[in-house]
Amino acid sequence: MRPGKTALRVRPARPDDDAAIRRLLRERALDGAIRLSLTREPSFFASLDRESLRHDTLLVEEADTGALVGMGTRQVQPARLEGAEVPLGYLSQVRLAPRRRL
Repeated sequence: MRPGKTALRVRPARPDDDAAIRRLLRERALDGAIRLSLTREPSFFASLDRESLRHDTLLVEEADTGALVGMGTRQVQPARLEGAEVPLGYLSQVRLAPRRRL
């Protein structure tokens, strides 16, 4: 690791991370001509349970403090391919905390 760089760790999100995840989603609105904030209230995990067949969320944290640096979610939903229903995975909820760079 280079001097001045904080060590990071990646881990699966847990239900007790819900409030921190929802805060990051509120803080990191999508900028542009229209500022758009995609939140998951009142429960991040419950909202994914309702809309996905499966989902996995990974968090990036500072190794020494546990401060949330970023996140991303893989969701699986049904899709149609050549007339057949197939599971389709995609990335969503990709966010980086304010004033952070990887």
